[in-house]
Amino acid sequence: MGKVDYKHSKSKTDSDIKDLWQTPIELYEFLNARFSFVCDVAASDHNHLHLNYLTESYDSLLNGWAHLKSGFAFCNPPYSRILPWVKKAREAADRGVGTVMLLPVDTSVEWFNELRKLASEIYFIVNGRISFVRSDNKQKINGNNRGSFEYAKNLTIEHQTKVKQSINKMIIDRLSPEQINNAARFLVNRMEAMPKA
Repeated sequence: MGKVDYKHSKSKTDSDIKDLWQTPIELYEFLNARFSFVCDVAASDHNHLHLNYLTESYDSLLNGWAHLKSGFAFCNPPYSRILPWVKKAREAADRGVGTVMLLPVDTSVEWFNELRKLASEIYFIVNGRISFVRSDNKQKINGNNRGSFEYAKNLTIEHQTKVKQSINKMIIDRLSPEQINNAARFLVNRMEAMPKA
């Protein structure tokens, strides 16, 4: 296997299914309602969410998904190798196929820096962690080690939204991941110190 670009910190998951999690159907359906996906490009026979899906035997990283009709592909890639998926999504976009990717929040890694150069939109899920589904037994697992924006979880929904909007603006303004992270932590600390209404 190639270089790992995202560490599964403190994971208690068996190594043979670490990269085979299924996205919760509610989250997928919410995204699908907005984007009308044409394919699930990082799937297996056990965890796909779209009738059209590409499995490991097809090898999306080798063959890509630019051949799909124009529209949007869904991609919840293996978290052990995110950067190649980000680059492949760019290739697809150059040929008219958008990609909606579900990724962990870590602004300090190389793939995030690449993503912010290439993506047209980046959204942070701020109110809680995603409970992914085990592909082997279809059980939802609570306790995902990586929150989608963990240090804002104690804020009100209104304050989380304000922090998210600030982060999205900083991404558009091409601030470095370190600057974004530091500014977001500062905003969160400031909001937590505000008197409760």
